[in-house]
Amino acid sequence: APGRVGDRATGVPAATMGGEAGTARRTPAASVAAIEALASWRADGLAPQQVVVVGAGRQGMAHVDVMLERYPEAQVTTVVRRGVPLVPAGPSEGSASHRLRVTDDIRRAVESADTVILCTSSFDPVVSAGWFAEGATLVSVGSFAPNRHEFGPDVIERAGQVFVDDVSTSCQQCGPVAAAVSSGLLERGDVHAIGDVMLGRTRAPDVARELTVYASVGLGIQDASVVDLLMANHHGG
Repeated sequence: APGRVGDRATGVPAATMGGEAGTARRTPAASVAAIEALASWRADGLAPQQVVVVGAGRQGMAHVDVMLERYPEAQVTTVVRRGVPLVPAGPSEGSASHRLRVTDDIRRAVESADTVILCTSSFDPVVSAGWFAEGATLVSVGSFAPNRHEFGPDVIERAGQVFVDDVSTSCQQCGPVAAAVSSGLLERGDVHAIGDVMLGRTRAPDVARELTVYASVGLGIQDASVVDLLMANHHGG
C-alpha cells in the first residue's frame, strides 16, 4: 500500500511511496547485511558460492536478483513448486542469467547450498535440519508472524541459537523463535540481535557452527532508513 513520507523537520507530506516496492528492496538488503555480518562465522570466510532461494513470489525473486548482483561468483538456485510461475522483480534475465537455476527439488538444492534463503509464507516448515550442509547459513524472511513457521524446532535445535533483527519483537512475532522460547527449547539469551554482531557486541566463535540461522520479521526503522536514503538521493543530498 502507498504511504506518505513527511519532511523530517516540518512533518509536511513530501512524497508518496509504494510500501510493497520499498519492502521488495529493503528486505533483500537486510538479508545481505546479515549474511555478511555473520560471514566471520564461516571457517573459510568466503562469500556465498551456492545460494538457494526458496519461494518464487516477489520477495523471493527480489532476493534472487540481489544475490546475483551482489555475489558475481555465486550460483543461485530458486526453488519453486511445480507449475508455479516466477514473478519477475528485477534484471535477473540479464547477463547473470547463466548463473540462475530453477528446480522443484528443495531437499537436493538445500543439501548442496552454503546459503539458504526462505521467502515463503508457509504455516509449516519447508526444510529439515538434516538437509543443511555443515557450516551453512539459513536466512528466513517469511516467518514474520506467530503462525508462520518456514523452519521448525529441529533447525533451532541444531543451530543452538538464532540471530534476529530485534530480540523482543522476534520472541513474540517470529513463529519458530517464539515457539522455541515459549517451549523452553531456546533460551532467550540464545537469541541475538544482528545489530550486536555488526557493532561487535556479540563475538563470533573461533570455528564455524554447524548451522547459522538469521530470522527476520522486519522493523519500521529499516523502512524509515530506506525512505531517508531514497529521499536524500532524490534531492541530491
